[in-house]
Amino acid sequence: MNWDRGAGFRIVGAVVRRFVPPSGKCAFVTLAVPGKKGEVKHECRTFDHDLIVEVGSLGVGQTVQVTGTLDNEPLKNKEKQDVQVDGRTAWVPKLTIRDLKIEGSSVKPSAAPPVDSPPPATDWDDAKIF
Repeated sequence: MNWDRGAGFRIVGAVVRRFVPPSGKCAFVTLAVPGKKGEVKHECRTFDHDLIVEVGSLGVGQTVQVTGTLDNEPLKNKEKQDVQVDGRTAWVPKLTIRDLKIEGSSVKPSAAPPVDSPPPATDWDDAKIF
C-alpha cells in the first residue's frame, strides 16, 4: 500500500472473531496481538466487497496481516444521535481495512497430497512394541 498522506496502520495478529452481517455491505474482524499486560484486541472493519468475502472465509486462530486507514467518525448513541461532550460532538477513530494477507502456516495448502501415496517407512517392528 502506498502512503502519500494521512494516517495508516498495519496489524499482524490472530483472528479472535469475525462478523459479516446478512446484508453483506461490510465486515468486521477482531484481531488479538500481544501487549505489555497480555492480549490486546483490535476491532477492524471493511466495506470492500472482495475483502468482505475474504473476512467471511477466515477461521478463528488464523494469523493475518491487515493494513488500512484510520478514519474518524462522530460517536453515536442508541438513538443514532451524536454524543455531545462539553457542547461538542465526540469523535472516535475507526480502523478500516484496505488490504488483508493470511500469514504463515494459516494459509490453506494449494494442493492436497496424492491419496494413493504409500505410508511413511518405519524402522520398528510392531511385534516388539506389543
